[in-house]
Amino acid sequence: MVLGAALTAVASLNDLYTSGHEGPAPFATQTVSLWGAKSDAVGDPDVTTVMNAGVPVLLAAAVMVVAAVLTLVPAPRTIGTARTTTMIAAGGLVGLVLAFVVGVLHEEELMSSAYDMPGHTYRMSYLPGLYLLAAGGLVGLIGAVLVQRRQPTDDDHTPPSGTAVPAEAGEHQRD
Repeated sequence: MVLGAALTAVASLNDLYTSGHEGPAPFATQTVSLWGAKSDAVGDPDVTTVMNAGVPVLLAAAVMVVAAVLTLVPAPRTIGTARTTTMIAAGGLVGLVLAFVVGVLHEEELMSSAYDMPGHTYRMSYLPGLYLLAAGGLVGLIGAVLVQRRQPTDDDHTPPSGTAVPAEAGEHQRD
């Protein structure tokens, strides 16, 4: 889970994709990250928009780190809280990542069809940040699922079949 949070944090510092359109006007590109988009359109000033998509992604990553720390606390009272927190954090992160990736794919499909005419081209390139973001969500989800496994206890005498077999009176019980 900590690895998933780290991958997500690194992804938030990188650009995610670049898109560009060429038509009657010269080729212009737009580079998008979780924090904003920069355009280099000719004749326009360098426009930087601010998106705050990085805030919820980093918040979910931070909650994943807190959940990972809770899983390391040996107190039996924190096990349920740790398991719940890991699933909430991983679910939130995967939901955010999925929403962003689906939005990127939809933008590519929409813009490709909008510029599907002679003399126009539209290109989109996925950058390493997008792959790191997807990997961080996936690794975080896998970590959260692994945390849900039941840890065996020392006083558990239940056999693998799941039915407890009581010891007969006078019979020696193995520990």
